[in-house]
Amino acid sequence: MNASGMLRRWARALLALIALSLSPSAMAFTVDTSGSAITGLWWNPNESGWGVNVVQQYDIAFVTMFVYDGSGNPTWYVASSCAVAGAGCSGTLYRTTGGQSPTATWVGPITAASVGSVTLSFSDVDTGSLSYTINGVSASKSIVRQIWRTGPPPPTIVPYGDYAGSWAGSWRNNTFGSSGPATLAVTMNQAMTQMSWTIAVQGNVFGGAAPPPETFLGTVSSNRITLSGNSVSFGQLVLNIDQNGVVTGSGTNVNSPNVSRFDFTGTWTRAGFNLSYTATLTSGGTATGSFTMTKQ
Repeated sequence: MNASGMLRRWARALLALIALSLSPSAMAFTVDTSGSAITGLWWNPNESGWGVNVVQQYDIAFVTMFVYDGSGNPTWYVASSCAVAGAGCSGTLYRTTGGQSPTATWVGPITAASVGSVTLSFSDVDTGSLSYTINGVSASKSIVRQIWRTGPPPPTIVPYGDYAGSWAGSWRNNTFGSSGPATLAVTMNQAMTQMSWTIAVQGNVFGGAAPPPETFLGTVSSNRITLSGNSVSFGQLVLNIDQNGVVTGSGTNVNSPNVSRFDFTGTWTRAGFNLSYTATLTSGGTATGSFTMTKQ
């Protein structure tokens, strides 16, 4: 075989290997046995009224089928040891009887009679099938994870480098009704390990003239920025910004006979910088306010 023929043969072999690695069988879903990936409530949306509870603990799942018998009476079947392997789990199916009403005195015991077997097979963590044999009759159902509530969308995470630049907006003292413009200038060193934060506010700030612009220096790590410095208005200021843009901090040793400390909470994302503060007053009580800015 000449050199060109050998190269073509190697190329065909390589393409075949790539095709095999991308085939559905090569990318088949496997249940993670290090946690509880298939735990949840499963159902068939076209057959509302019955479902399957699955509680996975590593390589064993407890499966409960709440269904109906041939006469329409509610019936429970359980697989208390559904062995997790590959894309799902399989185990012996039992029908339980002899229980008590939750409002009656417990007398028990419950009896569990083996009636067949059950197998759950999943194509991903939200889609699968339920196959079972009960008293010699076999059937299979498509099931999906039942989701009845979703949380709020995650915050828009800002890569730390995106903080650099000019921000502008306003500050407001909610308690005393004062407000004014505010700007923020942010710079970072080339290695992205240090941040400089210069804030300027205008207007009647805490009953006095606006302070000069103040600069705070910070350290940047993989999951947090920590800014600190002495502030004319806020005392010894420390702000922490985590990798999700959540801001927390405090101001202590405040240079004012009226305020003992400040506490800060907020977010800093691409959508904007929003920081709320609570001032603890030496006379008792608190005053609240906020900073709101967007990148220019």
